[in-house]
Amino acid sequence: MSTKAYRSFVERVDAVAVGLPAVPATRLNLSIKEQDELATVAVFIHAACEYYVEERCRDIVFRARRSFSSNSKLKFCLRVLLMLRFSKLDGDKIDRFEHIVLKLGGGFRILQSQVRLRHARVVLEIDGACTHYINEFIDKNHGVSLKYLRKMLIPLGFDPGVLDPTLVSALSDIARLRGDAAHRPALHARSIIHPVTMSARIASIKSGFMDLDQKLVAHLKKS
Repeated sequence: MSTKAYRSFVERVDAVAVGLPAVPATRLNLSIKEQDELATVAVFIHAACEYYVEERCRDIVFRARRSFSSNSKLKFCLRVLLMLRFSKLDGDKIDRFEHIVLKLGGGFRILQSQVRLRHARVVLEIDGACTHYINEFIDKNHGVSLKYLRKMLIPLGFDPGVLDPTLVSALSDIARLRGDAAHRPALHARSIIHPVTMSARIASIKSGFMDLDQKLVAHLKKS
């Protein structure tokens, strides 16, 4: 079953998608008005994607933190965040951390075994690790292309390699169109996507995020 965050994401995307210009697949040239409508949809779809991923990552951290409060058990993602904090790595250096994170396995077992002995100290470290992640990897996020997804997911111990390639490609197209719309006086030819193709990209994003949503739910249960 999908999360409430995913269902809200789909509702938002569907509401935005109705703004796509109605252009037959056989007509390749778009008017300026149609390009503007297309760009507007891309900007808001991108915003919906960005908000969804950021909020899901926040939610994982907050739920893991609450889980520790209730049963003193360190979820896998908290152990990774602790290691990240101890390593003092920021978003620009996260790629160097990936091979460690994805092979961490039972890391911090010794810390976990000492939780009851040094609970107050562990609580401070966990709170600091969670705050560091939110401040450095969520609040400073600027997109949803693969490089941004990696910065948000790797610190949680989530392997970005399991992302659907179709989703990654669709997000890249949306991000490129959104970037042109936000920073150029007119759309660059390479970024223009036919509305029919855009509709297919949106479907791929919804499907890909449904798969991601389920994988994130499973990831939070990992101990």
